[in-house]
Amino acid sequence: MPDKLTKKILVPVDGSNRSLETVHFIAGYPHFKEMEVVLFHVFHEIPEYQWDMCKDPLIGETRRELEAWERENRKDAEAFMAQAESILQNGEFPREMIKSVIQTRKLGVARDIIKEAKTGGYTAVVARRRGYSNIPEIFLGSVADKLVNGLEDVPLFLAGRDAPTNKLLIAMDNSVSSVEAANFVGDFFDPAFVQITLFHVIRNQSAGISLAAEESLNRSHYNLMEEVFLRTRKRLIEAGFSPDQIEEKMEPKALSRVGTLAREAEKEEVSTLVIGRKGVSQVREFFLGRVSKKLVYAARNKTVCLV
Repeated sequence: MPDKLTKKILVPVDGSNRSLETVHFIAGYPHFKEMEVVLFHVFHEIPEYQWDMCKDPLIGETRRELEAWERENRKDAEAFMAQAESILQNGEFPREMIKSVIQTRKLGVARDIIKEAKTGGYTAVVARRRGYSNIPEIFLGSVADKLVNGLEDVPLFLAGRDAPTNKLLIAMDNSVSSVEAANFVGDFFDPAFVQITLFHVIRNQSAGISLAAEESLNRSHYNLMEEVFLRTRKRLIEAGFSPDQIEEKMEPKALSRVGTLAREAEKEEVSTLVIGRKGVSQVREFFLGRVSKKLVYAARNKTVCLV
C-alpha cells in the first residue's frame, strides 16, 4: 500500500450546497488529512447540435445568449472550486495537496466520475447521498446511486450528516469482501484517530429446526467467526493498531442484519461504518451486496464506506 502522503481521494462536486457540505465533511474528517484531494466537476457545455442550430442567421441572438450562459456557468464552477479549496485549506489541508479539475462532460456525469476514479490511481472516492424519497430504499440522487453500483474496484465513502468521531465499525462475516474491508481499514485509517469494532450479526435461525440443531449451528457459527476475528485482529495490529483499539462483538438471533448494524452504530456513536460490497458467506449463503446497499439507506446519518 502506498505511503500515507501518496494516497489520493476523488471528490465529485457539482456546485451545489450539498457539494459544499461534502467538502466541509472532508475538511473535518481527520483520516483524510495530508492526502491528495482532487475536486472533480463535470461541466455541461452547450451541445454541438444547439451550436449547429445557431448557424442560422435568423437565430444569431440565441447563439449569443448560449455563449453568455456557458461563460457564466464556467465562472460559477471556477468560483465554487476556489471556495471549496479555501474550505480545505482552512481545515489545514496543505495547498499543494489540493487539486481542482473541471472536465467537460463526455460520457455522462456518473460515467465520467467512474472512469476518472478507475483510471486516476485513487485510493477512494468521497461523495454524499443526494436525498431520499419517503419510500424506503429509493435514491433520489441518481448520480450517487450509479456510483454505488458502478464503483466496484474503488472504495466509496458516502458522507453522513453526523460529525466524525473516533469510532469505526467494520461489518464482518467470513467472506472475501469482508476481509478486504478490514484490510482497507488497516491500510487507509490512521491508528491515531480511531477505535475499531469488528461486528458480526447472526440471523435468527430457529425457524423450522429443533433447539438442539439451532444451538449446534450457532456454536459452529461462533467458532468460525472467532477465527475470522482473530485473523482480522492480527492484520490490524500489524497495520499499527494496538490491541486495546480493537473490540469484537457478535449479535445473535437478529431479525435484520441491516437494522442491527444501524442500531449498533447509533447506540455506540459510531460515525463510520465499513462494509464489503458483496460476498457469499460460507456460514449461511447470503448475498452481502444486499446488506451493504441496504445499509446505505438505513444508516442515513452515518458515513458508510463500501469496499
